[in-house]
Amino acid sequence: MQKEKLIEDVDKKLQFTLVLALFFPVLLEALFDLSGANHTEASNIILKWSLVIFLLILNYLIFESKKAELSIKSLKYLGWVFVSNTLCYALVILSFGISTTYVAQTDNQILVFMYSFALYGIMTSPVIALFIMLLDLVHTEFTGFWKELKKRNK
Repeated sequence: MQKEKLIEDVDKKLQFTLVLALFFPVLLEALFDLSGANHTEASNIILKWSLVIFLLILNYLIFESKKAELSIKSLKYLGWVFVSNTLCYALVILSFGISTTYVAQTDNQILVFMYSFALYGIMTSPVIALFIMLLDLVHTEFTGFWKELKKRNK
């Protein structure tokens, strides 16, 4: 019962993270319009963001196909990864709000650090989630293979 609840929790968190990633380019476009940035540069950044969306879709596909095989420990880790990803989106949105409200202070080092840290977190968490899932699946397969090999050798 606990595993089913964890699977449902992780599924909801992953779906929410995917929705955030899909709508994030719209937020970026609005920010670039407000700041008067070059449209070519803005388009390039938004196109590069598609890699994050691809990784999250890959996470979703692997999770949906292998969720019953994942261990409880891995499901807990995945839950934390997707919660931290959501917090990173919140930090980016907060830094956008601060930078547009206090335009004169946009060169503030704390704001730049917060924004960079959050973007780094957003971009690395899908890779971490993939690593957790694949490592757990490989471990499960290897353990099953090892147990079968031990049975045959007895």
